[in-house]
Amino acid sequence: MIIIEVQTTEPFIFRKIEGFTKKVPKKLSDPQKHQRWESLGWSLPDICTEIKLVEGLILKHFPSTPCGFTHNDLLLENVVYNREKGTVNFIDFEYGCYSYLYFDIGNHFAEYAGVGEEDHSRYPDEAYQKWWLTIYLTEYHKLNSLSHIPITEQLLLNTYNQVRVFSLVAYLFWGVWAFFQAEYSAVDFDYVAFAQSRLGAYFEKKEQFLAPFTSAS
Repeated sequence: MIIIEVQTTEPFIFRKIEGFTKKVPKKLSDPQKHQRWESLGWSLPDICTEIKLVEGLILKHFPSTPCGFTHNDLLLENVVYNREKGTVNFIDFEYGCYSYLYFDIGNHFAEYAGVGEEDHSRYPDEAYQKWWLTIYLTEYHKLNSLSHIPITEQLLLNTYNQVRVFSLVAYLFWGVWAFFQAEYSAVDFDYVAFAQSRLGAYFEKKEQFLAPFTSAS
C-alpha cells in the first residue's frame, strides 16, 4: 500500500485527497478495471469538481471548526473496546495528520455501513448523532477548559450539520483512495466496487447533507 503524507500546520485532509487524484492515471492499466470504473459514470474530473465544491463550502461556512491531530481512518475495526476495563483504544494511525476534528466523527458515522457488505442506510439518524455529539462536546469542553460553554440545542445542531458535511468528505476521500489503490495496490481486494460504494453514498446523501448551507448561500 502506498501512503501519501506531508508535514503541515494547516488542515490536510483535502491535500491528501489531492495527492491521490494527481497520482491516478487517466486510464487504469487493467482494462477490465478501467471498463468497470467507466461504467460507474463518474469521471475523475467530475469527482475533483465535487471535492472543490465541498472544500469551498467548508472554508466559507466553517471558519471555526476545531482542528488537531486526526486519525482519519476510524472504521469499526480500528476502534478497540475493552469491555472488562471499560476502555477504548484506536489502532492503525498511518493516515493520521493535523486536520479537521469533525472529519474523524463524520468518517466514523460513515463507517457504520459496516465491513464487507456495506449498507449505507445504517448511517446513524439525527437523534443518535446528537446523543453521541452531546457526550463528545461535553468531554471536549472539559479537556479544553470550555466547561462554561453550555451544550445548547443550537450548538448541537451546528455540530451535527458540520459533521454530516465531513461525512461527505469521507465518502470522497475513500472513493478516490479506492480508485488510486485499484491502480497501484497488490492486495487482492475489489477496489472498484469499494469506490462505487463510497462515491455512490456521496451522491446519494449530498443534497440532503449540504442543504443547510447551499440553501443559505
